[in-house]
Amino acid sequence: MTTPNQSGTNTPRDLSGNKKKFQNGWSEEQEVLLAKWSDYAACYRWLHDRTEKQLSFSNNWITIPVIIFSTITGSASVGLTGLVGDDLQAQKYGQISIGLVSLLTAIMTTLGNYFRFAQNSEAHRVAAVSWGKFNRMITAELAQKPNDRMDSLDFINFCKQDLDRLIEQSPQIPDNIIKQFEREFDKITDLKKPDICNGLEHTPIFNNSKTRMALMTAEVALNLKHKKKVLRDEILPDLNKMINSSVDTRLKNIEEQLRYENDKIKEEERKRLEELEKEKKKNFMGEVRKKLGEFSDVMNEFHLTVPVPISVSSLESLESSRTDKTHENVVIDIIGQKRD
Repeated sequence: MTTPNQSGTNTPRDLSGNKKKFQNGWSEEQEVLLAKWSDYAACYRWLHDRTEKQLSFSNNWITIPVIIFSTITGSASVGLTGLVGDDLQAQKYGQISIGLVSLLTAIMTTLGNYFRFAQNSEAHRVAAVSWGKFNRMITAELAQKPNDRMDSLDFINFCKQDLDRLIEQSPQIPDNIIKQFEREFDKITDLKKPDICNGLEHTPIFNNSKTRMALMTAEVALNLKHKKKVLRDEILPDLNKMINSSVDTRLKNIEEQLRYENDKIKEEERKRLEELEKEKKKNFMGEVRKKLGEFSDVMNEFHLTVPVPISVSSLESLESSRTDKTHENVVIDIIGQKRD
C-alpha cells in the first residue's frame, strides 16, 4: 500500500500525496505571513484575557451584593415583628426598607442578566485559550527546519481556516481594553497588531524575483535528486548482476587457463626428466666403454693373450645394475669374471 509520503517511483510525497517540494515549499514571504498571524494571535489572546478579567470583576460586583441583599431581605421579612415589636410605624418603615432592598436586588439581578457578565466572561476565557493554542502551533512550526515542517501550502491553508474561525467566533472586545493594549504595547514596533488595535497596514505583494529564482533553482535541484535516486534504484541492481556475472565468467576462464598452464608445465617437466634419464644412460654407457678400454690396455700390458669378449648381454647387465653400484664396482666385477 502506498502512503502519502511514498509512490511507485520512491519519490517523497507530502500529506496531500503530491510530490514533495524543496524544503517543503517554504519561502521567506510565507514565514513572514505566518509570523504576522502568530503576532495577531498573541494580541488577541492578551485582549480576551484582559476582557475576561474585567467582566469577571464586574460580575462579582453584581453577584456578591445580590447574594448579600437577598439574604438580608429574607431574614428581615421573617423576623421583622421580633425586631420592631408592635410599633406600627416601625413595622411600616421596616417593610418599606425591605421592599426597597428587594427592589434593588431585583434591579441588580436584571442588570447582571442583561449584560451577561458571567457568560461573556466565560466566552472571552475560551477565546483566549483558543488564540493561545493557535499562537503556539505557528510558533512551534516556524521553530523547526523547513525540511522538518509540513508542506507550506497545506499548513497555510490550515492556519487560514483556523484564523477565520477564531475571528468569527470570538466575542467583541471593549474599547477600553483596546486602549489599554495600545498604551502598553505602543513602543513595540516589531509587533504586528490586528486591525481592531489600529494595526492597519498595506497589503504586501509577492514580487521578489530573487526569491522566485531561488525557488526555481531549488525545484530543479530537487527534481534532479529524485531522478538520480530513481535511476540508482532501477539500474544498480541490474548493473550489479552484470558485474557479478562478468566476474564469475572471468574467474572461470582464469581457472581454466591456470589448469592448462599447470598441465603444460607438468608435461615439460616430464619430458625434461626423460631427457635427463637418457643423458644419464648415455653418459653411463660412455664411462663403461672407457673403463673397458682401460681394462683392455691393462691386460695388454700384462701380455694377456686371451681376448676379453664383452657381450651385449654383459653391457645390458651393467646398465640394469647402475642404480645399485658405482661405475668402478661394476668394472671390477667384470674384471673378476674374466679372470675366473
